[in-house]
Amino acid sequence: MLIRRYEDKDKPSILNLGQNFELTPYVVDKKFRNLTSCRIPLLVDRQLANPQIVTLVACEGDKVIAFLSYMVERDLSEYHQKKINSSPLCASILFVTVDKEFRGKNIATTLIEQCFKECRKLRVTVIRVGTDFGNQNALSLYQKLDFEIVLTWYIYRIYKDEFKPLMSSPSFIPIKSKLSIEATEKTIARRPLPWFYEPKLNTEHTYQYLASKKEQKLNSLQIYQAECHQKKIGFTLKRDSLRESYYKIKGSLWNMEDLVESEIRGQILPIYIKQVIKNLPDFLMLESWVCAHDYETQHILKQVGMKAVYGGISLRRDI
Repeated sequence: MLIRRYEDKDKPSILNLGQNFELTPYVVDKKFRNLTSCRIPLLVDRQLANPQIVTLVACEGDKVIAFLSYMVERDLSEYHQKKINSSPLCASILFVTVDKEFRGKNIATTLIEQCFKECRKLRVTVIRVGTDFGNQNALSLYQKLDFEIVLTWYIYRIYKDEFKPLMSSPSFIPIKSKLSIEATEKTIARRPLPWFYEPKLNTEHTYQYLASKKEQKLNSLQIYQAECHQKKIGFTLKRDSLRESYYKIKGSLWNMEDLVESEIRGQILPIYIKQVIKNLPDFLMLESWVCAHDYETQHILKQVGMKAVYGGISLRRDI
């Protein structure tokens, strides 16, 4: 078996192997699965053109039988290193899969160990990986390689005609200008990002890094602001046009995140979802990612009928 870097000629084989990801949030959700015949995760295709992502392939003769992709988190690491000289260089394993005919031969282990070697040469000392709740084989493999679980999370979704009726009706104002990020730490902490739980990274600096990234992206997002009892709350909403084009779905798919939150969040968010989201042109689906331990957000989303359709596990280890 030969392990080497990805070449352009490997793309058809990589995309074919991508169909092995049967527990992705695109396939597990039965309703979404019925809307598309595509079984290849979007990122498998998109990552091949990204120069920051490294893809390793395992070959048996001329056949590509497995691949692994990883990315060194240079932006995050450099931000921390500017604050603290001893901050580690971090990396993420994005995808690992092996042809079904070649499983049980330690090929995935060999790919991961090769990834470790390359990362060590780059002076990476912390690496993370994610898997699905139901993928016990992957979870067992990572734990045997000394990865530790740091975070579990859910994807909540709601489709048109699934909204529960709500009584109150505050007004919402769509705005195009940037909204002040006043409660950044509380807000970003709700996103299921495993680097928040990395013991070798300073949590405060991680918040600052993500806040700066959010500021850079605000111009490309639809921002909504609500006011109740002179207290403001804000949300960002982004249309997932990439997924729409790849899956050729008739209708619009949207991702929602909190931007600025307050104690009125529980009163406002359900009404916002019902009033604003439901009336978007050609609305088909809304998606929101939530940490498994964030019971408050899950309760709020359930009020309008959003359901958990997928769960994931994030792990980390020192190398």
